[in-house]
Amino acid sequence: WHGFERDYVRRRVALPTYPFQRQRYWVEAARAVRGNAVVGPLIDRMSHLPQRGETLFETAFSTETLPFLTDHLVYGEVVSPGAAQIALALSAAQVSLEEAGVLCLEDLILPQALVIPAGATRTVQALFTHETDGSTFTILSFAAEGERTVTTHATGRASHRRVARPTALDLLTLQRSCREPVDLAVTYDALAEAQIALGPAFRWVAEAWRGEQAALARLVRPAAVTSLEGHALHPGLLDAGFQVVGFAQGTTGETMLPFALERLTLHAAATGEAWWCSVQASGEQRWRIQLLDATGTLLVEVEGFQLRAAPATAIRGRPAWKEWLTHVSWQPRPTFGLPPTFLPTPTLAAPAWQEQALGLMSAHERTEAQELQRALDALSLNAVLTACATAGFHLAAGASWTTPQLVRQLGVIPRYQRLLTRLLILLTEEGILARDEAGWRVLRTPEPVDLAAELAHLEPRFGDAPALRLLARCAPRLSAVLRGAQDPLELLFPGGDTGDATRLYAEAPTARVMNGLVQ
Repeated sequence: WHGFERDYVRRRVALPTYPFQRQRYWVEAARAVRGNAVVGPLIDRMSHLPQRGETLFETAFSTETLPFLTDHLVYGEVVSPGAAQIALALSAAQVSLEEAGVLCLEDLILPQALVIPAGATRTVQALFTHETDGSTFTILSFAAEGERTVTTHATGRASHRRVARPTALDLLTLQRSCREPVDLAVTYDALAEAQIALGPAFRWVAEAWRGEQAALARLVRPAAVTSLEGHALHPGLLDAGFQVVGFAQGTTGETMLPFALERLTLHAAATGEAWWCSVQASGEQRWRIQLLDATGTLLVEVEGFQLRAAPATAIRGRPAWKEWLTHVSWQPRPTFGLPPTFLPTPTLAAPAWQEQALGLMSAHERTEAQELQRALDALSLNAVLTACATAGFHLAAGASWTTPQLVRQLGVIPRYQRLLTRLLILLTEEGILARDEAGWRVLRTPEPVDLAAELAHLEPRFGDAPALRLLARCAPRLSAVLRGAQDPLELLFPGGDTGDATRLYAEAPTARVMNGLVQ
């Protein structure tokens, strides 16, 4: 340094007064990509095991090698859809089976979801064991690095069958059986609330309609899926068919994932840009799915398809480190809600409370309170009937409905399905409905109601009552609340105003009595 730092002419340099821009120059790791010598869609390598009569197919599942997986989230985790495992089985069967005929997958079960951890790769293997009349297969995965715990994601049988050439279905007949339009935005929002978030690569449904235990949808290849080359059945297209089952089944609020199917028959490759999907119930919680081309010709048929609820633990699991230092040790605690021993029993306190309560309200005020309560009860009943009418639901005497049918008819989102049950019980208490094992049966057709006229009739006498003011705001919007189109808090506290709610707990007859007894 002393040899370099010698006498030389120095000059002043003007430096910027703002902080220097910091920029990293680390060499980034190369992104993982699939090789050029892949066997087929979703298959990187194939190995024959002749001594065991098996063929092994392998591929790497990650968000880098298969970017479309990032558009399928369950409980916030990237999950390879069951349709991807089925498409993998189809692709492998086409390569490994040499018999002539139509390709069929049978007795297929999806026991465990295939979760792709952030920044990680899962090695997925499909093992086909060849038999005289086809092959049995198992699809499993393990971490590409680190712990090699093996998880099974699919099992089933694959074979070629000789079946009659399918004829075109009558699209007009299918459309006549499914007349109720499906609001796709609301439906996908309900799926998101049920912890299933679908991105552009899994939005193939352009239009959909539902009927009695049936649904019909027009499917279009989304722009996010650039090509179907090499796919006999693209995972996104098959998953769209599974989504249509959800349209027919209705929202339950649970996280429903594909679980099993009895048979999938691939009559022809699903090519093109647009398709039709018809779904019909074939048994208790079992569905038949038919994928048609634009002219109605049958391409793929799925029989005995089932969905099943998946808890969060099935996706997220429980990190092993949580078991290292702690364990659950239950301790005895008093049952919550036991009556306190320091207060008198209701039997002893009732006479004194009753005498005190009578002194808090005059006879005239008690009469007014009873009449107001009867008016509120009648108005609440009419609000429920008005909500049914607003949704186009007619309570005809003798008709029977299941709860899922009513949910679909009224468009109730999962958050308010318990509220719907309470409203139906209200109609039962009034003798309009009867509840049985099959669902709800209409005993009598209610008289038409005019909610606005009823409110106008009550306002001159009870208009300043806080309970009536709140009900007058909420009753006409009940249908919108059930459908998720109206924020209920805005009805209770318009613009953040808590005036009516405060008055309800301070001035309402019941509140006055209870507040007086507590004091």
